[in-house]
Order: sequence, then structure tokens, then C-alpha cells
Amino acid sequence: MGPVYPPAPRPPLLERAWWWLPSDERRARRERRRAWERYKAQQKKQKDKDNDCCDALDCADGCTDPCLIALIPVVFTSGLRAVLTAHRGPRLPGGRASAFLHGSVEHYRTRISPGRAAYCPYTPSCSTYAVQALHRHGALRATRLTAGRLLRCRPGTRGGSDPVPE
Repeated sequence: MGPVYPPAPRPPLLERAWWWLPSDERRARRERRRAWERYKAQQKKQKDKDNDCCDALDCADGCTDPCLIALIPVVFTSGLRAVLTAHRGPRLPGGRASAFLHGSVEHYRTRISPGRAAYCPYTPSCSTYAVQALHRHGALRATRLTAGRLLRCRPGTRGGSDPVPE
């Protein structure tokens, strides 16, 4: 007896030629593939819609998004940390409330904003506007000015230069 060779490996089912299948099986596979492609396109649209919703505060119900609500304690603690460590940090605006708000804005600028797409059509950006307003006007008026600016900053806005008033 001669040498025994192992049988030739069969190609996996997905690598086999499609023409060996019966026509109804080919039709069924084509329909499954198209259904899968429609499903993936629908999921991508839904994902894009979900990610787009509140990038610039353009929807009222998006502010109840669980991920945004989960940021409230994080931003609160960062503001509190800024108040408690004000003597060790960079130049902060006067007053504890201003230091608290400044710490919250700095947390947003360093931890949250880098992970999001830049959108602000205004110059300076909204977070820079908030810091400048805190330094110039204190906590109460800066909060009012910044809230107005954030409400104006949305898709469809012309944008442009919008400095902090003197």
C-alpha cells in the first residue's frame, strides 16, 4: 500500500461558489442579506440620531438623557473641589459661587468636551464665554449671560463674534 494522504480540505460554506446552490436557496440568501443590510442601515441612522440629539441643546427632551443626568453629580463635585482647593489652583474668579461655577466649566472643558464634536458657531466658544463672564461679572450675572448664550447656541444659528459685554 502507498502513502495515505489526508483528504483535501473543503472550503468553508461561505467561500463556496454561489452557483452550486439551488435557485430558491440563492433567492432566500439574497433576501436575508438585503434584510440584514436594511437592518444595519436602520441601526446606523438610529445611532446617528441618538448621538446628534443634544450636541448643541437643540432639543428640549434631550436634556433628560440618562448620560447627561449622570454628569450632574460629577460636575457638582468638580465645582465643589474647585471651591475647596481655590488657594492651590489657577487664578479663579472672586467668591465661592464663582469658583464653584468655574470649576464646573473647567471640568466640562477638560473631561467632557474633548470627547464630543466641536460645534459652537460663536467666537469665543461657549465655555470660554462662561469663564470670561465669571471673571468680569461674578456668579449671578455670569450665570444669566451664559444661560442666554447656551440657548442661542444651536444648529441654524449664524454665529459669529459674541464677546462678553462689559
